[in-house]
Amino acid sequence: MIQLTSYDWYKRCFPIRQPVQGCSGSTIQIIQRMRTPKSFIHQFAAVALLLAAASSASAVSIGDTGSFSWDRNVGTTAVNSGAGAYGGAFSLYNLAGLENTSYASAARYSNGAKSGFITFCLEVNEFAVSPSHFVVNSVAMNGGVGGGVNGDPISVGTAWLYSQFASGQLAGIAGFSYTGAANYGMLQEAFWLLEQEVANSVIAGGNALYNYVLANIANATSDAAVGQFGVYVLNNYSNAARTNRAQDFLYYNVPDGGATLMLMGLSVGGVALFRRYFVKQTA
Repeated sequence: MIQLTSYDWYKRCFPIRQPVQGCSGSTIQIIQRMRTPKSFIHQFAAVALLLAAASSASAVSIGDTGSFSWDRNVGTTAVNSGAGAYGGAFSLYNLAGLENTSYASAARYSNGAKSGFITFCLEVNEFAVSPSHFVVNSVAMNGGVGGGVNGDPISVGTAWLYSQFASGQLAGIAGFSYTGAANYGMLQEAFWLLEQEVANSVIAGGNALYNYVLANIANATSDAAVGQFGVYVLNNYSNAARTNRAQDFLYYNVPDGGATLMLMGLSVGGVALFRRYFVKQTA
């Protein structure tokens, strides 16, 4: 077999569509024949493997079903909605059909054998039950005060805010902290405000998170696209037949933690580096 230099191989073998002398062999063998620095190949491969390892969460689809139980030991709040509405946070565990892989450690729930994630409710006129049987959706059913029986799509602001909380990036925004019942109460109120479940006037002193979202997120009160920012709705029921509706919750699911986009960028960057290397061979 003819032994080709890196640049010769590139000129002779890369553009062709049929076998040519000196161009046979697997991709790995071809790369090994090239005079690319080993350190670059090793580093490129190591980063790719790390990103692939991050892709451990399963993708969720509209219509997926399962069940969970929940605790109320993170924080509670009451809103003067006229109906005695009480909200989250809710700590979900005994997950069947759900994962907490996409959640940052600050937004996960762990208490002895219980393991899951922290979420919030969407409707002030429905009650949460444990255990609950869910259907994955992008709308709240029956929609609560802010929506109808056909469902109320969550807002862009709600999707963004919960994604920031779930991914561990909300700390410091509008004074939020992942510790303290008051912070979780503020976050629950912000979701209710964004979903038009309560009026801003009933929140004593206003809500800093709600005001931040309105000021910084474009189209915050518009309907979110399905799965926007990786956020979905769990339509919950009190029975396995899913005929008795219960309080709906938010769910965060990013299958690869953004690794796919990073790998695409890495691939483009890798091609550019290889091309730069080949060009140097002509100098």
